[in-house]
Amino acid sequence: MPPLVGAALLAFAIRHLPNVIHARAPGNGLWAQLKRNVGARRLLAGYTCHNWELIGMWSWAPAFLAASFVLSGATTVTATLLSTQFITVLHLGGGFAAYSMGKLSDTLGRRTILLWAAAIAAAFSFSIGWLVGLNPYLLAVLVITYSYFAIGDSPVLSTAMTEEADAGTLGSLLALRSMTGFLAGAVSPAVVGWIIDRLRAGDASDATVWGVSFAVLGCGGLLAVWFAFRLPRNGRSG
Repeated sequence: MPPLVGAALLAFAIRHLPNVIHARAPGNGLWAQLKRNVGARRLLAGYTCHNWELIGMWSWAPAFLAASFVLSGATTVTATLLSTQFITVLHLGGGFAAYSMGKLSDTLGRRTILLWAAAIAAAFSFSIGWLVGLNPYLLAVLVITYSYFAIGDSPVLSTAMTEEADAGTLGSLLALRSMTGFLAGAVSPAVVGWIIDRLRAGDASDATVWGVSFAVLGCGGLLAVWFAFRLPRNGRSG
């Protein structure tokens, strides 16, 4: 239902916008754009790595918080209920994260926000899992903060892409970005699940299971930091 409502709102909002088709110079297709446009290429790679971390974290945060509540003595039913409530807050906060990071990027620059948001999210990825035995309410606050930075650079990446790409190939480039980003986001939760199963089979501690699993997501975050760092300082996203 929400996508149907969104479609209706979108149709109303853009009803007066002209249907503009940007001319594309001969030989300036998608692959030519990627070959010569360093900024667009690195933003594409950064978005893909960002999605590996973000969607993997979103997929496993509910089970992670539930595990923390169980370790504190809660029943499985209670743990699941409490985890769901905190995850709802996490996703509701995503809108504020996108808005605030977008506003900051207008002031501080796209590259700066991409660097800091990705770096903080990666730091959470490498540390949060080891804290599964922490007070679960405190841990839930940390996970919500983690999500704030993990989602915060998403709209900035999208905006930076529109600023870097030529208008004639922007649609194709954004389509490719969505494909690679969500493919990475489809694979990372499965990889984390496989790691959890392997570590559980080896009788690893809860901290080790979750610490290693989230660290795998952090590898994508580190790559996102690297690609943000490599954006041209004098580019439109610098």
